[in-house]
Amino acid sequence: IKADISKVLKGEYFSSYYPELVILRKDGIKVYTIGYTKTITYMGGYGGVAFFVDITKEVRRKRLLDIIREVNRTIIQVVLEEELMEKVCRLLVEKGRLRFVWIGVPEGERIKPLYKYGYEQGYLENIEISTREDKPTGQGPTGRAFRERMIFVNPNTLENPAMTPWRDKMLQRGFLSSCAIPIVKNGEVAYVLNLYAEEPYFFEEETIKVLEELRYDLEFALKRLEDTRKQTILFKALERSYSWVLVADERGYITYVNDAVCEISGYSKDELIGNHMDVFKSGQHMEDFYKNLWQIITSGKEWYGMFINRKKSGELFYLEGVIIPVSLPGGALRFVQIGRDISRELELARELERSYYYDLLTGLLTRPTFLREGEKLIRLKGKEALFALVLIDFYNFTGINSAYGVEV
Repeated sequence: IKADISKVLKGEYFSSYYPELVILRKDGIKVYTIGYTKTITYMGGYGGVAFFVDITKEVRRKRLLDIIREVNRTIIQVVLEEELMEKVCRLLVEKGRLRFVWIGVPEGERIKPLYKYGYEQGYLENIEISTREDKPTGQGPTGRAFRERMIFVNPNTLENPAMTPWRDKMLQRGFLSSCAIPIVKNGEVAYVLNLYAEEPYFFEEETIKVLEELRYDLEFALKRLEDTRKQTILFKALERSYSWVLVADERGYITYVNDAVCEISGYSKDELIGNHMDVFKSGQHMEDFYKNLWQIITSGKEWYGMFINRKKSGELFYLEGVIIPVSLPGGALRFVQIGRDISRELELARELERSYYYDLLTGLLTRPTFLREGEKLIRLKGKEALFALVLIDFYNFTGINSAYGVEV
């Protein structure tokens, strides 16, 4: 501009355009303008005329929109909440040209600073912010944003009585306006994002609308990170679970197995993924069994029951569990089979049954079983039949056992 004025004074005829010209008002507030100047002749001499259009609101809004775009790019990349919060603080200062940004978390009856970026100069070490409504240090934007879950603005530090507890320290650092944004996670305010500008009235209605969008994006990011963390934990739990977990597509081809499936069946994951569930068929079930099962799960219902399956080695194993149909976005269908190997339990049950009905040493029926089977035979044959019961005993059999042992 000084160069243009010099040209005007020299009598040069020209025009100039300034796409973003910052003007400092008398009260210290920066105003962003579009400027246009043109040389004119006036009373036999040369002069100039200038037009300025205030675009301060548009400039601030554009900067914040640029920040939101950067935040959205950041959301896709980060995997930790700490990383997200640190990058957001930096973006708001560097891209949004804010003076200072910090994020606090509720701790008892106060808001504890956790992340910060910008021109702080020990500010957070010398202030207290309460969550209580009945304390002066809880009446500022941060305390109210935490309690009421709304964005609160301090338009002008010099004039706002709510800023009394912090006014001197804010003015020393050029924090002439501020804003607090509550960030909700799992139904509770988990963070409060605090923004400080070196201009009063920086946070106006248009700015608040953009900050609401920023708040929504951050809450969405926290939910995504939480869901990702839960999915990771669940995946690890499934991988290490002793239960059989298998996922198949709508045609019965295996898309996922956990370690237990491999341990029980003897197949590796590479051998199972992409293979059909028929790989476990043992030939012990009729085709109607599989036909009925398939009709149930393809209709969207769960199937409960037991499979007699075959391992890679050819050995049979018994799998008890459930098959759950799951509809995915777009209409795709997956079947999740969760079960447990009950082969050992069935074998123990058989051994228990044998020990109850048969003498383990001789393999003959036990006395209670013999009597029960005899009564059943009598009832079956009727009264007309003749029966003879002969009891053959060995004289001094107990003595023989004692002398020579039961094995002899």
